[in-house]
Amino acid sequence: MTSTKLVVGAIDFGTTYSGYAFSFAHDYEKDPMKIQANHWIGGGHMSLKAPTTILFTPEKVFHSFGYQAEDKYADLAEEDIHKDWYYFRRFKMILHQKKTLSRKTLLYDENKKALSALHVFSSAIKFLKDHLCNEISKKMTEFEERDIFWVLTVPAIWTDAAKKFMREAALEAGIQSDCLSLALEPEAASMFCKLLPVDCLKHNNSTSTEAFKPGTSYIVLDLGVLRKQEGIVREIDTLLLVGGFSESEIVQESVREAFPNKRIIVPSEPGLAVLKGAVLFGHNPSVMKSRISKYTYGVESISRFVNGSDPEIYKVFENDCYKCRYKFCPFVRAGEMVPVGTVVQKHFISDTFDVAEGFGIYGSTEKCPKYVVDESCFRVGTVYFDKPLQHNTVEMRFGETEICLQCIFESGDKKTLDFDFLCT
Repeated sequence: MTSTKLVVGAIDFGTTYSGYAFSFAHDYEKDPMKIQANHWIGGGHMSLKAPTTILFTPEKVFHSFGYQAEDKYADLAEEDIHKDWYYFRRFKMILHQKKTLSRKTLLYDENKKALSALHVFSSAIKFLKDHLCNEISKKMTEFEERDIFWVLTVPAIWTDAAKKFMREAALEAGIQSDCLSLALEPEAASMFCKLLPVDCLKHNNSTSTEAFKPGTSYIVLDLGVLRKQEGIVREIDTLLLVGGFSESEIVQESVREAFPNKRIIVPSEPGLAVLKGAVLFGHNPSVMKSRISKYTYGVESISRFVNGSDPEIYKVFENDCYKCRYKFCPFVRAGEMVPVGTVVQKHFISDTFDVAEGFGIYGSTEKCPKYVVDESCFRVGTVYFDKPLQHNTVEMRFGETEICLQCIFESGDKKTLDFDFLCT
């Protein structure tokens, strides 16, 4: 579905550097690549991204971001009055490193002082959001913030909990949920590079003339992951290098030496590939046709107990017969190629446990989990029914960067469930 907003604004919240870009709908219709990015000034030079550095006062109030935060903290440190301030650098990947995330997760600054992670992330997003809005207001009369559709980039390796955390941080920063989409970083970079003119794609020290012909298999490397991806790299034709380090001739040569039989493609301005690709995604997210499911998703069900197969501890007496609780009823399996917008629908009759404890929605790292209480499983949401023996329909929508669920009750009422992947 193509965005109907006047502007698409994208925020690339990076580990080391962050920035934003935007384009107007009327410009996108004429030239999709007419995308504007901000120029940040600091440290004696100008750059297209600012350091992912944020500073708070001793009262935990946001003070500054990027180069301004670095300069202010340096001044405070020089006068030895910095220790009561909260100074954070390169904190993004804490969302991936934490095994469990909650709204109470803490971040520790340079001096080991704790501050709410949600407060830190939302303050950084709000700064970038407000900065972008100020830039647009200079170029567009009678501009209102509701005219923007926002895109926030996230790494493809992030869990559903980390994505949920970023969405909540964006909401706290003042971005409305229905005006926000999350874009996977490698997909965004791919969208950008596929629209570049051939003279902007350098292929093994020469200009590429047929970079993405039909049938080409390629992998996007946002540099820093080569070691972990070598097994996958052997199976593809082309390596597409993006990220700031891709501009280094030394890095490019090292990649060529490591993979001499692969085509190496480096776009112009590789450091902006993700950011500008996210803008393109915001205008037309339907360009992505399918995605591979990271997890197996399904629901908890109760079915007839099978002697010798089901554990006795899961045996219950329900509706005049013995049944087995905690059965995993899958909707989609881990590793499965799922077309964007796929809707899987299943019908269930509510039981007494669904009324008392709720109807559990689960995910699993295993392809074929048997019970929702297996070690590989985790609960992602709950639906509550009014009474047992009701005929209900559960629909799960897959293939997007985030999954969603709708429950259709016997009464005809519908409820969309917001998956709460965060721990309480």
